[in-house]
Amino acid sequence: MLSSQNLVTTTRGVSGGTFVVHPEPGHISSYLQASFSLMTTSTSGSVRDLLEIRELLEVPAAGLAATRRTAAHLEQMRATLFDPRAVDVGHVFEDNRNFHVTLLVAAGNPMLEAMTRPMFGVLNERFVRDQAPSRFWFRVDRDHRQILAAIEAGDADAARQAQHEHLEHLRATYTRIDRQRRRRPG
Repeated sequence: MLSSQNLVTTTRGVSGGTFVVHPEPGHISSYLQASFSLMTTSTSGSVRDLLEIRELLEVPAAGLAATRRTAAHLEQMRATLFDPRAVDVGHVFEDNRNFHVTLLVAAGNPMLEAMTRPMFGVLNERFVRDQAPSRFWFRVDRDHRQILAAIEAGDADAARQAQHEHLEHLRATYTRIDRQRRRRPG
């Protein structure tokens, strides 16, 4: 069981044995994503729960990013911005996720990324973004630009506020998509 969770490895031979594996962030994220995914398909987890966790993690992270970011972080965040008039749903989720991941990296705490990345995976699996109205992507773009401006300015309070407002804007669309998904047979 420990081997299946990538916590130990066993090798054969004279110098073989069972050894504890140094956990890799990717393994931890994969395990958490599978667990979160199972929870959200049952009645014990909901879109509300996912957004609440994102708020608990990402709002403070935005404040940290405003004070700890580097020029490279700012450049990476700028590279994720998109033109909402030319949305390619296949790429926009990746850009959206990369914006948030870069924000988390800029916060300077690797555990934030390891804990939050699985939620992005579950949200990607669970929500079909092409069901979002076009105004959704205009709002995402505007929100990301406000968050980035606050981080660029080094204004931790404004960054936290902009991130909080962004997650509030997502709530209605994600809730509607989740409700529609749950109504579909199969």
